[in-house]
Amino acid sequence: MSSKSHYYSIDILRGLTAFIICLYHFINHSDANGYLFDDGSIVRNVSNHISDVVFIFFLISGFVIPLSMAKMNYKINKILPYLSRRLIRLEIPYIASMLLVLVITFAWSVKEGSVFHLDYWQILNHFTYTVAIFNYPWLNLIYWTLAIEIQFYIVIALLFSFITSTNKFIQYTTIILFGLSGLLFPDTRFIFQYAPIFTVGILFYLSQSDKKSKNTNLILMSVFLLLTIFSESFQTFIYLSIALLLIVYLKPNKILEKFGSFSYSFYLIHGSIGGSIIYFLSKGVENNLLKFVIVLIAIIASIVFSYLFYLVIERSSHRLSKKISLSFKNKTN
Repeated sequence: MSSKSHYYSIDILRGLTAFIICLYHFINHSDANGYLFDDGSIVRNVSNHISDVVFIFFLISGFVIPLSMAKMNYKINKILPYLSRRLIRLEIPYIASMLLVLVITFAWSVKEGSVFHLDYWQILNHFTYTVAIFNYPWLNLIYWTLAIEIQFYIVIALLFSFITSTNKFIQYTTIILFGLSGLLFPDTRFIFQYAPIFTVGILFYLSQSDKKSKNTNLILMSVFLLLTIFSESFQTFIYLSIALLLIVYLKPNKILEKFGSFSYSFYLIHGSIGGSIIYFLSKGVENNLLKFVIVLIAIIASIVFSYLFYLVIERSSHRLSKKISLSFKNKTN
């Protein structure tokens, strides 16, 4: 698997995952009008089997983050610029999407004549990704995954030298202990609950980068992949298995790659844009066919607005993060 094909497949996989999650959210959309599709309907029941697709993002991070760290020759003394780079790429679009949520919420409250309440402690906890820890509701439900991603960035920054150690005892002890940490800390607010999923990604990375230990890494990866059945669900196991195959065998596709390039923006704002459209158009609609048309309109609008969001916000965060990485490299060399 070449580096080039790998990146094609990762971009496509990100886009496909974000799209499926969007579809799940829109089918299960609820607001002041109630649920878009009736509870217990076939479409709702079927959609409930796809929610675990979101864990593919954790698998991707487990694979891609160590890969990027290896390329930048990461050492523990690079932890501050590394974390700064990752945070800026994540944080700037995240904050912009929060502002979008608040603006839309305020606009709807004005339209409906309801009271707009802003909890400053809730907002503050969004900046620190501690919303769930302090039992506040997320402004956007998908933000919980970003909180887990941030925790992974910190953990991998601290453990990377052990995970890539030439001493196999140190390497595999670290990987196994991290992968099993959820047994000691089974809490969905923290990364340890999802450690088996990230570990699958890490071992897949090692299987590609360390050819001498490829078989060992693949066997261990299979063990942790099976463990996800118990830590999450059998559906999670299936989706992660399919994702691994897609990373290897997906062929380049310019349209899907383009969508994948701004899939983070799409993931962040599809609920705000598409959800607002569904709320506006679905009032009084009973026909299921019309509801599917509304979902289609919401998806198209979300794609258009997320691409604009990418051009204005996310792409700028990418450029800024690269400057931080380069400036550190110049100082240390």
